[in-house]
Amino acid sequence: MKSLAIIGAGGHGMVAAEIAQLMGNWREIVFLDKKEDIKDRIGFPVIGVCEEWEKLDPEKWDFFVAFGDSGLRLRLIEKLNHRGVTLPILIHPCSTISRFCKLGQGSIVMAGCVVNCQVYVGKGCILNTGCSIDHECILEDGVHISPGAHVGGVVRIGKYTWICIGASISHDITIGAGVVIAAGAVVIDNIPDNVMAAGVPASVKKRLADAEDGESGKAVQIADKTLKENKRSIHGAKDFPRSIQILLKRMFDIVFAVFGLMILWPVMACAALYVRIKSPGPVIFKQTRTGYKGKPFIIYKFRTLTNDRDLYGNLLPAAERIKPWGLILRKTDFDELPQLINVLKGEMSLVGPRPLFDHYMRLYTPAQMKRHDMKPGITGLTQVGRSSSLTWKQRFDNDLYYVENWSLWLDFKILFRTFLKMFKKKEEGIHEFFTEYTGTLGGENAKEGLYENTGCSSSPR
Repeated sequence: MKSLAIIGAGGHGMVAAEIAQLMGNWREIVFLDKKEDIKDRIGFPVIGVCEEWEKLDPEKWDFFVAFGDSGLRLRLIEKLNHRGVTLPILIHPCSTISRFCKLGQGSIVMAGCVVNCQVYVGKGCILNTGCSIDHECILEDGVHISPGAHVGGVVRIGKYTWICIGASISHDITIGAGVVIAAGAVVIDNIPDNVMAAGVPASVKKRLADAEDGESGKAVQIADKTLKENKRSIHGAKDFPRSIQILLKRMFDIVFAVFGLMILWPVMACAALYVRIKSPGPVIFKQTRTGYKGKPFIIYKFRTLTNDRDLYGNLLPAAERIKPWGLILRKTDFDELPQLINVLKGEMSLVGPRPLFDHYMRLYTPAQMKRHDMKPGITGLTQVGRSSSLTWKQRFDNDLYYVENWSLWLDFKILFRTFLKMFKKKEEGIHEFFTEYTGTLGGENAKEGLYENTGCSSSPR
């Protein structure tokens, strides 16, 4: 049995020591702290200063970082990880944690805390006494939830954010990184990065320095001061509030989809007949994809692969099942036309991150999950570029840029570039149609031809 060295003997450190003692997983619990007079105050031995953790053998010692400041805490956790050390998770026996949630290393869950199902908690997070985290929330690294705070369902909270005592976050809200939500605030709208928000309902009161600099403690101290700012800056909208732009986007989607189906139905009818003549089987290909806020939906496309099988009845690799007629449909993007029906149903938009396979959800990082903060689109930033040469990291970067910088003007620019590209010769090869995301961020680890066991499948275009 190892011993546990708690780095930092302040209030969080003492709570961490008590929880560790209740858990009973360590032979001995000690502190590392810079304060000389701390020995007589906490009842646990102090064996050195914080920096002396490097002298301890990781084979004999576990480490827990108990700094109150999120920036400092995360930086030391990164140093420990670099040395091959994985930090334990401290959970008070009187807390309630769903077995369907995931807690990151170096996090602490205090007495009376309730964490519901399908919650992701990043590393180095503090869930304080009596707080509650509802279903399907994502807390990125270094988040601090203070006593009595409540986080509603399907909420995303960015790095280093501090939710102060008694604050309440409404359902389906995104809070940026480095944010301080003041005590008693009620958040009913999205909050951007590096601000302090207060009030009922909460609004931005002050811009803050980057919390990664280790100044989150100071930010909390000034959380009761006010500096009024235009609420439009929360959304980055130049002309209209974001809610109005979202409404206009939906109206434009409906109008464009209706007129598109009215005008393009002869093209769609010819495409359907073309598929039927060239290959037996269903004309429309249906597949489950991940949509807005991670909810699955059925996407519609014209089928572009055959049902060719080997001597044993198994489907051939996808690269062998796509014929010239299928390539024609894909290169002209005619196979995407049935998705206008998805747009009318409200499952997709004309412009947005492309919907990917449902089973990718378990592979995403919290940052990548943000791509679901907008409805998936028929076209997007990746599609108007050279998508075949992009790595998965570059594709996700495009998606996150779109989500974080979205405006109607950006949608119009993407649509314009999409129409231009349709009339140009496509240079992408077949490779772009058959790369599978494996959870890594580089294109070098993409696997090819992984759709041979999925029926008449198509790629996540």
